[in-house]
Amino acid sequence: GPALFCGFYCLFGIPLMALTMATIARVLVERYIVDEELAAITRPLTPTECKFASKSLCSTDSAIHLSDYIVLQLMRQGKLSVESFEFMKRQYQIMDQRRFWLWKVADQDPI
Repeated sequence: GPALFCGFYCLFGIPLMALTMATIARVLVERYIVDEELAAITRPLTPTECKFASKSLCSTDSAIHLSDYIVLQLMRQGKLSVESFEFMKRQYQIMDQRRFWLWKVADQDPI
């Protein structure tokens, strides 16, 4: 009777409830993250960010190119740090040995 019910509840009811709660929490958190990302993207760039993007990121002129904008947006969202970006930039410069700033797959030695 009651012991059997309690056993089945412990074996199936509690894990099912935990799974349901985790699924609901994941959906709510995903919506929150998407909303925060969209808010960060639509927020206007500050003069400091514009200066940083035009001087410190991908391009060498004073304009903000698409690559600069994308890197800046990733940094604003906390998905890319300055240190990680600098490391990636150094890795690219190593691959771009001829300094054309146009790396081709054919330039890469096979591993």
